[in-house]
Amino acid sequence: MGLYKTTPPISARMAALWCVSGIQDAAVLEYGCMGHMAYGRTFLHRMGSNAAKLYSTHLGETDIAMGDTHRLTRAVQQVSQTEGISTIFLLPSSVPEVIGMDWDAIATELSLELPNTRVIPLPVGGFDKDRQQGVENTLLHLVKVLSKDPCPKEHRLFNIIGSCPDLYAFHPDAAELTRLVKGAFGATPLCILSSDTTVAQVEQMGGGAGESCHSARGGGGGKISKGAV
Repeated sequence: MGLYKTTPPISARMAALWCVSGIQDAAVLEYGCMGHMAYGRTFLHRMGSNAAKLYSTHLGETDIAMGDTHRLTRAVQQVSQTEGISTIFLLPSSVPEVIGMDWDAIATELSLELPNTRVIPLPVGGFDKDRQQGVENTLLHLVKVLSKDPCPKEHRLFNIIGSCPDLYAFHPDAAELTRLVKGAFGATPLCILSSDTTVAQVEQMGGGAGESCHSARGGGGGKISKGAV
C-alpha cells in the first residue's frame, strides 16, 4: 500500500519514450545516465512496445561542467552509420534538460554532418509536464516534423491517433478499431500512431480520407466521424 501511495508520477519524458518506441524503423538515443534506457527497454518489452531500437550514451561530470556533447555526437554517428538507421530521436534526460542544452542546435549540427540521417529532438525531458502532456506533445511533434503533403488515394484510408502504451490493452483496442472501421466503411488503416507504425506511415498520415477514427484521449470518446484526420 505504501508503494501505491508514494509512487512517483510518470513524467513527460517517459511518456515520450512510450510514444516513439512503437515506430519500427527508427532509433531512440538517450543522453543521460546509463541505467535509464536499460530499465526502459525492459519495461517496454513487457508492455509490447519495443519496435524501435533503443540506445543510451553516458553523461559524465565533465560533460555536465564543460557542456561537452562529443559522446552524443559519436553515438549518433555510430547508430546512423553502423546500424543504417535514418531517423533518430534524441531523448533528453533530466540533467541535460535542467542545465539547458540546446537540443535544436545539436540536432541541426548533426543533420549537417549526416545528410542522410534525420535527427529529431523530442520536446520533453524535465519535470514540468506530466504523462498526459508528454503524450500529447510528442504525438503533435511527430506529426509536425514527419508528415508530408498527402498524395491522392483511390481507396478509403484512416488513421488511429493516440494508441500508446499508457492506455491499457492498446494493441487489442487498435485491432478492434481497425476491424470495426474496415467492416463498416471498407477502409484500411494508414497509420496507427504510434504503437504500430513506421516513419513512412507517419509521413503519409495526411492521405487518410473518407471515414476517420479517433482514439479516445481525454476527448472525442473514441467516436467515428467523417472527414480526414
